[in-house]
Amino acid sequence: MFHQISRRCGANIRHTLCGSSECKNQEINELIAQSKLQNEQARRKAEYATLDVRFTRSSRGNNLLTIDGMRFTLNRKMKDAQYWECVKLRCKKTKCIARVISKDGQVVSMRGTHNHI
Repeated sequence: MFHQISRRCGANIRHTLCGSSECKNQEINELIAQSKLQNEQARRKAEYATLDVRFTRSSRGNNLLTIDGMRFTLNRKMKDAQYWECVKLRCKKTKCIARVISKDGQVVSMRGTHNHI
């Protein structure tokens, strides 16, 4: 396979046409990595679909997100995304770092783990 644009091969030589096995191996490795990433994203979406997600309001009227019994408060909204943080983030003892991103009422991303019950 020949490259259409100039790029570096495994030997760190800049060239426009390459038929070397090093470049072919690099391209194959890039395709494998891309495939693994797509599989991981699909697995996460399926995992997020099984969560018990509820959008409610606190006693003070603030937006709350509850996922499997753990509560999150709305941190900010940007365009169509909502960024949530664990309610125990500002607790002096706990300082939980768990965060969630939701779009259109569905969980898109989860970061961190809860360090409390």
